[in-house]
Amino acid sequence: MDTIIRTKESLKLKAIFLDETEVVNNQECATLCCDTENCDVFIFEEKVKGTCFLFQCGPPEDFRCKFTRHANYTSAVMSPMRQSEPQTPSPVHPVVQHPSSVGLSEHEMELVSLKGGKNLHGDENISGNSTQGAKNAA
Repeated sequence: MDTIIRTKESLKLKAIFLDETEVVNNQECATLCCDTENCDVFIFEEKVKGTCFLFQCGPPEDFRCKFTRHANYTSAVMSPMRQSEPQTPSPVHPVVQHPSSVGLSEHEMELVSLKGGKNLHGDENISGNSTQGAKNAA
């Protein structure tokens, strides 16, 4: 809770932005992540029009996303599904939070700049990593 992805830094570390869409609440965002191929992290913008941002950050031993505290955002890392247990999100705790000259509002602007398929440079998202159907339930 109250955590946002450090978008620019995470993308430099080779995290992959998958998709974004408006949803009602963070539970709907978690469900969307479960249903999106390769999604292992979601960020929910808790505002009037809530936006769900989906990322592929990689396995714990090669985790490529960084986070910092920020009001009005919820981030969670999805746990791998075990045999008979449903997949549940785990709240994200900031990873190596260190002071920088970048204000928190800049992290928010970086994330919001992904809306509409735009990357941080304003070009269309050409990564080809969009939502590609539901994950298979194991």
